[in-house]
Amino acid sequence: MSKGYETRLAKGQRARRIVANILLGFSILVVLLAAFWAFFAHSKEDAFLFGYKPYIVASESMEPLIEKYAFVLVAKGGYDDVKAGEVIAFKASRIGGKSVLHRVVDVKPEGFVTKGDAANIADQNIVTGDAFLGRKVWHTNLTAVLYRMLQTPNGVFLVVGLPCAFIAFLVIVTRMVKRALRR
Repeated sequence: MSKGYETRLAKGQRARRIVANILLGFSILVVLLAAFWAFFAHSKEDAFLFGYKPYIVASESMEPLIEKYAFVLVAKGGYDDVKAGEVIAFKASRIGGKSVLHRVVDVKPEGFVTKGDAANIADQNIVTGDAFLGRKVWHTNLTAVLYRMLQTPNGVFLVVGLPCAFIAFLVIVTRMVKRALRR
C-alpha cells in the first residue's frame, strides 16, 4: 500500500472515532438527564421534561387506537385550545389523582367531558383546568407489542436473543473482512 492511502485511511478512522465519541457523549448525557429526571420527579404526576411527559398506558380504556402498555407522549398545557375529539391527560379524582388518558367528547364552560374509547359512557367527573395535564402529541403501540412478546419465552428470544445474535454475527463478519483486506 502507498503511504498516501494509509494517511487517508488513518484520517478517515480518526474522523469516525471523533463522530462516534460525540454521539457517545451525547447519548450518555441524555441517559444521565433522563435518570436524574426520573429519580427526582418520578413521584410527581405532573412533572414534565422540556414541556413533555412520557406515559405508558396502564389500561385498555383507549383501545383499539391506543393499546394497553402503549407509549404516549403528552405536551404540557394547551387547556384553552382543546377541542372535542382530542386525547388529553388529566388527574382523575376517582382514582386518587392518578393520571388518565381519555378523549374529550364535549367541551363545556366548566371543563371537558371525557371518555375512554373502549367505554360506553362518559366519565362522571368534568376535567377542569386544575386537573388538566396536557394533550397527546404522539403515541406508538410498539411498546405494547414488545411487552406482550416479553411475556413468552419465544418472545424473549425474538426481542433479546436475535438482536444479540445479529450483533455477534456482524462483529465476526467485520473481523473476517478486515483480516481479508489486510492480506
